[in-house]
Amino acid sequence: MKVHVPLDHEQVDAIVVTQLKESILMFENDLKKYDTEGLWPSVFSCDEEEDKKQIKKMIKAMNRCVRWYGQPGKDYEL
Repeated sequence: MKVHVPLDHEQVDAIVVTQLKESILMFENDLKKYDTEGLWPSVFSCDEEEDKKQIKKMIKAMNRCVRWYGQPGKDYEL
């Protein structure tokens, strides 16, 4: 059975922003694992420094997307 739920563009934007923010938090937690727990998540690379670099690059890109899709002054709940 298929269910079709119509969404307007603001609802889609809110979903995208919420998912991006969740991903940013996940990547920030991965960086904390390197620094505080001594764990090595190896998200993008098996080289620790390259992995940190790529995680930071991804966080920066996702933050740019949040600014693009998000509405000024509006916060989306996680």
